[in-house]
Amino acid sequence: MLFNQLCKIIEMANNNGSFANLKELLSEVNIFFLTFKDQKPSYILEQENLDLFILPFSSVAFNYAAEDTIFDNEVFMIIKDAEHGQIGSNAEREVYFFSKFDNNFFNFDQNMYSLVHFVVDKIEVCDKNEATMGVKLEVKDHFYISEKGYFLSQDKLDFDYVAQTEHDDFLLSYYKNICMHVVKCMDALLAFNADKKSFILEEKPVLSNKQKNRQVKKKKIPRSCERPLYTFLSPDQIRGRLGLQRPGNGNGNGSKKVPHERRAHLRRLLVDSGFKENKIVPVKSSWIGQSEKQIGNKLYKVIL
Repeated sequence: MLFNQLCKIIEMANNNGSFANLKELLSEVNIFFLTFKDQKPSYILEQENLDLFILPFSSVAFNYAAEDTIFDNEVFMIIKDAEHGQIGSNAEREVYFFSKFDNNFFNFDQNMYSLVHFVVDKIEVCDKNEATMGVKLEVKDHFYISEKGYFLSQDKLDFDYVAQTEHDDFLLSYYKNICMHVVKCMDALLAFNADKKSFILEEKPVLSNKQKNRQVKKKKIPRSCERPLYTFLSPDQIRGRLGLQRPGNGNGNGSKKVPHERRAHLRRLLVDSGFKENKIVPVKSSWIGQSEKQIGNKLYKVIL
């Protein structure tokens, strides 16, 4: 997992006083597994969805396979709210993008990585008919990292993905690829926000007290095998993953004890029922019944 490689690099660099903030962020970030094979949008891309956009946690990360020729196998990205409870796609968010270059593509004689720290200034609908998003980013720092150490690139620049097309310049092409990955992850997050039918499943290793004490003593960033990992899943996928009984078919034969989802809906509040005023309020989706289960050395939990 590329995340584990980044942890190792940051810990080594942190011994020299570098990347202190990133080490803390890597220790706390919530990592999601994503797959983009045969993915079809499950929502309509509209500005309203972008205006109501929120992250499921204050900082989220994605580790997934990359199909680009520039990157080698996978990429790792962190998206972080600038402040608590941020709403909307126009609110600035910090992003860290970590990747390993494809040695065959660049003819490098050693492993070469890239770590870009930037701020997403704006995400907007650039073509409603094609359901595509545009991204504007401001690059803060760009590090190239090899087995011999790391150095800061002086070639960083602001980049507007909406206005750019093809580039002969490597750096511009590279930033364009990063923006495409930001759009991919944003699309997955927007689908979760707009879908109202998906849940987050947490997968956490069951650690012994000895393992927990070892983590504290080493003061290292918890690796992927030592921390919770998250996935966006439908209720049926969750029941299949956890081996839970499925609810009835709606003919009254189902049991209330069977784990099931309660869909998001609008609730009408009436003065006649004791409320101060007549109004309609949105009710979030919820999971009813068993929401946790241990399978082997993994503990699974459904999160709204």
